[in-house]
This record gives sequence, structure tokens and C-alpha cells, in this order.
Amino acid sequence: MWVDFHSLDPSARIWVYTLKHSLSSDSAHSLEKELHHFCEHWQAHQVPLTCSFTLIRHKFLVIGVNQNSEKPSGCSIDALFQLIHSLEKKHGITFLPNSQITFQDKQQGIFSVDYAQVHERKFATGTLIFDNTISTKKQLENGWQIPIEQSWLHNAP
Repeated sequence: MWVDFHSLDPSARIWVYTLKHSLSSDSAHSLEKELHHFCEHWQAHQVPLTCSFTLIRHKFLVIGVNQNSEKPSGCSIDALFQLIHSLEKKHGITFLPNSQITFQDKQQGIFSVDYAQVHERKFATGTLIFDNTISTKKQLENGWQIPIEQSWLHNAP
């Protein structure tokens, strides 16, 4: 069952997907229609899931589900992953793999770097990282976009 994203509980489970290229307004609208339809029919063990989505900056797709009534099951999570793959094929878009880390700085704007190459780069002070390892709506609101110096990547080998 679709609800407005802002009405999801702070503990709602979320998944963040980064698009390789920002969507046009028309593409975003088309994608939103399909995502709305998916949310209206997403279930776990024949019980509707209270869920939503948001597109941030036409670059990040966030899908969330309240877990205080019915939690997503393995099969329902598989359905979500199947949806993501079908959206890529149908709309000719690409969601970046988890090995791609996304940043924002004043010079380049938003850009992504493969994790294996992150340590070869020099990042300007104040470069922000989009921490897609977050898993709750509260983390999205309070810790998704943070200075690289405060992120998990700062201490990574």
C-alpha cells in the first residue's frame, strides 16, 4: 500500500539506488508511475506492505517500507530487486552497483568513483559522501549526505 514518503516511520527500512545519469523530468514522471503501481501491490505473504519511494535530485531512488506492521520477506525483497532490473531494461537507465561510491563537491558536482579507486583520489576538504549503506529513513534524514571525513570511508583500508 503506497503512502506519502514523508509519512513513513523514521524506523522504516530503506534502499537507496543511485542512477548513473540524472533523469529528465519526463523519465522521472514515467518511473514514478511504475513505482507507485509497484507500491500499491507490494506484499509479504499476501499482506500489503506500507511503502513509498522518493526520487532525490532525479539521481537517487529511495524505496522505503514501514516495518511496524508487516516486515518485508525474502520474496518481497526479491520482487523489489526484480523491479529495479525491469526499470533499467524498460527505461534504458542504469543503477550503479554497490561498488560505486557517490560524492558531491564544489568543482565536479555529483560524481561516482569505484570503491577500488577511491584511495587513489584526492578529495577536497568538505567533499560530501552519499552513504548508501544506510538502512532507515531516520538515517536518510540525518546521516546520508555527510563530509567524507565523518564517513565510514575515512577509516576504510
